[in-house]
Amino acid sequence: MIHWFRYLMFRWKATNHHGVHSPFVFELITACFFNSVWKKEVFFPFSTCQYERLTQLFLDKLEAWRQNNGLNSPLEIAPFSPEIKHNTSPSTLPFFICYTQLHHHRQAWIQYCTAQPGIVLDFYFWGCHIKRSAQADQVFLLKIV
Repeated sequence: MIHWFRYLMFRWKATNHHGVHSPFVFELITACFFNSVWKKEVFFPFSTCQYERLTQLFLDKLEAWRQNNGLNSPLEIAPFSPEIKHNTSPSTLPFFICYTQLHHHRQAWIQYCTAQPGIVLDFYFWGCHIKRSAQADQVFLLKIV
């Protein structure tokens, strides 16, 4: 029950692609998630089977977008845990990390988002941390499910 309440609060605060003011992030989310293919596949991932299926679709979309746009950094995938260390050092190396299972550790994820340099995309169930030299540090709450 508490997950539903947290999810509803997240949806209330989050925005869709019209509220994104970064051209890079807008291109990423419109190409991956705000299209007819994604809308046909989307469902609420509150059961384990549905979550795993939608997670695989989510990661496939991000990997395809990354390859089509020529990003040199590989897509790293990791389940999020509160033990992940905050990296506040100013790194010039680009990276693209996708975290899964955020809905189990929302408080730790929020602390991670506020302490990290780079672009942080929060999709409630998943999160992406992207570091680009041409992008300011920003956190986006996005509702795609």
